[in-house]
Amino acid sequence: MPSETPFRDVEKLLKQAGYLLARVNALHHIFTKPDRQPVLIPAHRR
Repeated sequence: MPSETPFRDVEKLLKQAGYLLARVNALHHIFTKPDRQPVLIPAHRR
């Protein structure tokens, strides 16, 4: 996905694919799904 994609759109796609927001740290939102690698999304503020 291009870096211009809004976080809300990425989050919606991940949730539709069965991923859950597992945790948020200072730099990333971390989504998990059983038997899959975690997906890390940078948490940039504009």
